[in-house]
Amino acid sequence: MKSENDALHGFIYGMSEEFDVWHDKEDVDSPLLLVMMAFKSNLRSALMVGNVPYQMAHQSVVQERFGRLLIAETIRSGQKEATPEIRSKVRTKLANEIADPESFSIFVDKIIGVLNDHLDDGDFASSSRELLRQVLVMVWGAFEILANDLLRTTINEHPSLIDAFAEVKQFRDVITSRVLLEALRSQGYTLSRSMGNVFCEQVKLDSLEKIREAVRVAFGDPNVDKLLKDERLWLIAQQRHLIVHRRGKVDSQFLAKTPGDAKLGDHIVFTNDYITESIELVRDVGTKLYVAALGVATSLSGS
Repeated sequence: MKSENDALHGFIYGMSEEFDVWHDKEDVDSPLLLVMMAFKSNLRSALMVGNVPYQMAHQSVVQERFGRLLIAETIRSGQKEATPEIRSKVRTKLANEIADPESFSIFVDKIIGVLNDHLDDGDFASSSRELLRQVLVMVWGAFEILANDLLRTTINEHPSLIDAFAEVKQFRDVITSRVLLEALRSQGYTLSRSMGNVFCEQVKLDSLEKIREAVRVAFGDPNVDKLLKDERLWLIAQQRHLIVHRRGKVDSQFLAKTPGDAKLGDHIVFTNDYITESIELVRDVGTKLYVAALGVATSLSGS
């Protein structure tokens, strides 16, 4: 029998009321805002996917309680079957129970109990671990898309930024005159609004290292550069790579690169707390990245 602690750490519970506390400027008139809104949506989607077992258990417990209340109220009313009026009365009573902190704690205990029972099923327990792994993949994907789209949009809006990349060897060697000529032909001989598209297509910012270097050149914010060097963010990137390319099974390369007590051949396992903290970290770093991009765009627009 799994313990309640196993259930608490094996699933994501609900949607935190504080999750949508964002420190950005949503009233700005900038195409970067659309990028940021997509990032929010992608992170929320990851949370929703992780919450599927919780939502199913929650609905099961609530429906069971509704059924019990409905039977009792129908008997009390003397009716042979539940009328629309009885159902409405029961729904109100159920809503009041859920709104009451003391009663709600009983619902929570029952939900945890349902999930706890499911963990005794080997297949279900394995699926729950796989679900958390896929949530982490979605979270990293949201961050990677954000970084790429912020750079793409900023350079599209301010193509002169490409000059800064021309000074850095790793980018200069990719953005060659041949590449630019081919891009000019495909874009009808004007790159005034598509230089960012050309840059991202050629550079392919598909790793934290590439993202960090491109962000450093484009935005020049030392605080953001420090955030992108956070070991926790780097670890998420490594874990995502392992999940996507090795189905989460630890290999020698992962062991050599990362700290911890993982063993060769084991599947990496995440807890609810780790996934939640990872989502919050990516959210906060992404927000700072957006603010930095917005600052550069504002500066260039005013110059």
